[in-house]
Amino acid sequence: MASCAYFTGTDGPHRKTAIQMMDERGTILGYAKLGRRASVRPYLAHEAGMLGTIAGLGLNSVQVPHLLAFSDQGGDGLSILVTDSRKTGGVISPSDPGSRHERFLLELFSKTGRTDAGNAYRRLLDLSGNHGLPSDWSRRFALGLDYLASRVSSMPVALAHGDFTPWNCFILGDRLYVFDWEYADADLPVGYDLVHYMLATASGGDPAATVDRLLARVRGVFAQLNEAGAVAAVLMSLLCHAGFYLRRLSAHGRQQDAWEEGAWRGQVVDALLGRGA
Repeated sequence: MASCAYFTGTDGPHRKTAIQMMDERGTILGYAKLGRRASVRPYLAHEAGMLGTIAGLGLNSVQVPHLLAFSDQGGDGLSILVTDSRKTGGVISPSDPGSRHERFLLELFSKTGRTDAGNAYRRLLDLSGNHGLPSDWSRRFALGLDYLASRVSSMPVALAHGDFTPWNCFILGDRLYVFDWEYADADLPVGYDLVHYMLATASGGDPAATVDRLLARVRGVFAQLNEAGAVAAVLMSLLCHAGFYLRRLSAHGRQQDAWEEGAWRGQVVDALLGRGA
């Protein structure tokens, strides 16, 4: 007899219901995500399409869920995304990315990477024109965009998971299993996923030391980047991540200073800008 566990999700504008489906022994069979909000449904549709895109890349370093069903009833109806899962009770998901994570990110870049971060840059420009931005973030975007302006055309970008964290992947043999692709984006700077993963569990650390660690790791993984290229990639990654959160808060009528990690993330950006970036 099958059974289900229901999760209402973390409070926020993209909150959705998730259902974990299990067999009589408790083995996880798959997951369903359900959303009725207009703010949620496009992301479910995006993830459905993205799972097909990733499967079509033929990546050897990663497994992703198989899409079993997707339905969007339209209007005020419900959107439902159903996938299988390889998750078990004993999976390992380290807080620091290891060799499997690096291999996945490098292969994803090799299959989807290209040069020109113009799309990402223009999105940041649009956000920087939002007069509702907190003054400290308005300053950071202005300084950062000024630094990046001459580097955009030569900056490598690639498809990124968009929310690459220890809780959205786990080790499966010699590969990774990566799920929750709803925030995937084809125009993010190289290193975005790596930076996001490293910062996901590091909030509150010394900003200057954090910058050192980010730059060293990004250069170590993406050897094609020189020092200046790594600085630009990390800076744009930090600004793109901040832009996502600030834009989401603004779109749903919430104060943009309500971003819980915003103060510390801002300090990391300041530490990078303080080095001449």
